[in-house]
Amino acid sequence: ITADRWLFGGHVPTIWLQEHFYDPDTVRWWDVVSSWIYFSHFMASFAVAVVLWLRRRELWAAFMRRWFALTAVGLATYFLYPAAPPWWASEHLYLAEHVERMSSRGWQAIGLDTAGKLLNVGQQLSNPVAAMPSLHSGFALCVVAFFFPRVRRRWLPLLIAYPLSMAIVLAYTGEHYIVDALVGWAYVGAVYFGVNRAEKWWLSR
Repeated sequence: ITADRWLFGGHVPTIWLQEHFYDPDTVRWWDVVSSWIYFSHFMASFAVAVVLWLRRRELWAAFMRRWFALTAVGLATYFLYPAAPPWWASEHLYLAEHVERMSSRGWQAIGLDTAGKLLNVGQQLSNPVAAMPSLHSGFALCVVAFFFPRVRRRWLPLLIAYPLSMAIVLAYTGEHYIVDALVGWAYVGAVYFGVNRAEKWWLSR
């Protein structure tokens, strides 16, 4: 909370976004888009892994080394530094303002209530104090960073838009603070640096 207030001049982006864009009585088109972007976290990395396994096995191995390393350091951090997301802080009165958790809200507008309910069940079973770093943001950037030097320049804006939109969605839906996303991105940078060095050392031997 403090870090977000410091970064944004006393404002918490989650609270600002919900005050300006959230309508408890109406599901807007951006709620639907937000639900899809949030859900892509559970599919993007695995889809990339499957495609690389089928087409370029050496690239699959390189991607999986980075994905597993990011997962490991993220999970280790959750144990060493449990941190609550905005919705939990609001629910337990650590935030004076109300924060709605609504990452699955958009499903009802397109007739996928069951999918939303299943996601809600999964969220209830997950660790509620695993917000720092945001692996949702981390995995989004992990995918983008892997393909960044491998795609044509015209695709770069689309790649960059994915982790940026994920960070905004996570803040809007009450799942993470912006600082969680920034730390998630920093973890990606550290993991890529470390794995790159390890790969070069291995090849030199």
